[in-house]
Amino acid sequence: ISEYAFYNTKIAALNDLDNLKTIGDFAFAGIKIEDLTLGDDITIGKYAFSYCIYLKNINLGNNVTIGDYAFYNVIYSYEYANTNSFAHYTPYTYDVLDDQGNVIKTNSYYRYNFADGIISALKTVNAGTNLVIGEGVFYGNGKLQVVNLQDNTIVKDYAFFSCASLDTIDFT
Repeated sequence: ISEYAFYNTKIAALNDLDNLKTIGDFAFAGIKIEDLTLGDDITIGKYAFSYCIYLKNINLGNNVTIGDYAFYNVIYSYEYANTNSFAHYTPYTYDVLDDQGNVIKTNSYYRYNFADGIISALKTVNAGTNLVIGEGVFYGNGKLQVVNLQDNTIVKDYAFFSCASLDTIDFT
């Protein structure tokens, strides 16, 4: 599949991709799929599935090479900047006390709730043997929780950067 072939289309499902050998740069970026299963011996181009914010599960076969930022997503929504909404913020207050314990000042501030603003849906990645994960491949997928990898996996720089919910990596 060539570069940008289905970029930013309304595609909601990809079926029977087992015979693909190459997916070009940005080929499926911005589509609406929820699940992705790819077979063995495939090369995924740079940003090939970037901005697929509905993607929840990825299953990859053996001998797969994933290009840089192939599953990249923006880290969180900037909605509040346009609406002046504090929907993703939690207010906090604290008191400043003097030596006798008397309140001399009360301060208030807002803390951004990172998890509330995450727009990607990716939760699980499963892969076979001989996987190469390029630079920044899963960058910004803040809801990603579980990654199951097999033997001979290579993970490059920033591959899981800002995957704030990632709590399980299994290299079985």
